[in-house]
Amino acid sequence: MRAKWKEGEVAEATALPAEVLTALDGANVYVRQPGEDGDPRVVVQPAGMKGWVHGDEDSERLSRMFPELTETQLQRATRYLSSKVRNHLRMTGNNSAKLQKNWVHSW
Repeated sequence: MRAKWKEGEVAEATALPAEVLTALDGANVYVRQPGEDGDPRVVVQPAGMKGWVHGDEDSERLSRMFPELTETQLQRATRYLSSKVRNHLRMTGNNSAKLQKNWVHSW
């Protein structure tokens, strides 16, 4: 027997908890020197938490940080974090040549 949910109930059940959304909204995104593959390495650091290199393990990291999330909420949080990284790269021009010319990287 299928449970009938009202539209508002579905949205509420899959919404991210306020503390998760706050941590992701306040996440810092840092672009580092390109790796061996030539792509820039992007470090994400949610507010008040330890950072990591953005990539395939984002979902696993978020799951460990927020074990109370359902699978649907975890997917939503992962997509939200990825969109934050994409927006950051778009705003900064994703120009790894700028990183190489920066005085911080040449001392």
